[in-house]
Amino acid sequence: IPDAIKDGETGFLVPEGDYRAAAKKIVYLIEHPERVHEMSIAVHKFVESTFGLARLNKKLFEVYSSLTHTPS
Repeated sequence: IPDAIKDGETGFLVPEGDYRAAAKKIVYLIEHPERVHEMSIAVHKFVESTFGLARLNKKLFEVYSSLTHTPS
């Protein structure tokens, strides 16, 4: 899902159904275990900043505020 994954940073994107491309990425991660750790930290930060409770509450508050605002 390109909206949720930053290719090479928070995970890898491969063409749908391309098992060879997926296998290459899996082998890469097996050979570079430090990247798994780096990517897991990056994806945690990305998910928290994008979908975290504080962010979603702020967005919801903005929506409610815009609905209750009466023009002058």
